[in-house]
Amino acid sequence: MEEEEDEEILSAIRGSGVEGGSSGTEQDERLAPEERAMLVFTDRLKRAPRQILRYAKGGDPLLSIPKPSDEIAVPVCACGASRVFEFQLMPSLLHVLDVDKYTDSSSLDKS
Repeated sequence: MEEEEDEEILSAIRGSGVEGGSSGTEQDERLAPEERAMLVFTDRLKRAPRQILRYAKGGDPLLSIPKPSDEIAVPVCACGASRVFEFQLMPSLLHVLDVDKYTDSSSLDKS
């Protein structure tokens, strides 16, 4: 996490929002938490749009939704050690894998 240079992104990842960030505009502050989280997420993706994996051992995942207020306890490893965030697969991986060719278009039409 220390490598991350953008305080706005760090505060959003940690769940403290962008209110305190000097780079957030007044318009951004008026956004709903869901829209603000998605804005921070997409801004981060724009830096490296071809990135398919984000490595941040001991860091926090970059979420496209607001961080849940009631954190879910991650179970310990079978060896008894606590689990640590290490990497995140990014949405662009779906494009690289061309997952659309594996969908059944007839099942998508049934809404």
